[in-house]
Amino acid sequence: MDHSNSSIFIQKNAETVWNAITNDENFSQWYAPGSKWSIPKLEVGRKANFTLMSSAHNNLKEGESIPMSFTIKEVKTNRVFSFYSEKMTFSLSLN
Repeated sequence: MDHSNSSIFIQKNAETVWNAITNDENFSQWYAPGSKWSIPKLEVGRKANFTLMSSAHNNLKEGESIPMSFTIKEVKTNRVFSFYSEKMTFSLSLN
């Protein structure tokens, strides 16, 4: 599997970014407006679910969706949040 890394700089304090990434509604709005995140419990080993809905930012047809499930890998409040699936890993590190 090809793994690539990318980084972005977000000019906000760690608490603001943490809340945007770990709150279902905020993450949905920030990452993929109109799609749905569900992070029932913010604990290592727990599942997080995401349903990508059609939008101007993807190639899905109206009414199509792609459900995905991720496992939470690491949680350190206001510092680290990562999760993975078979196809990808997402990791947020706040300095």
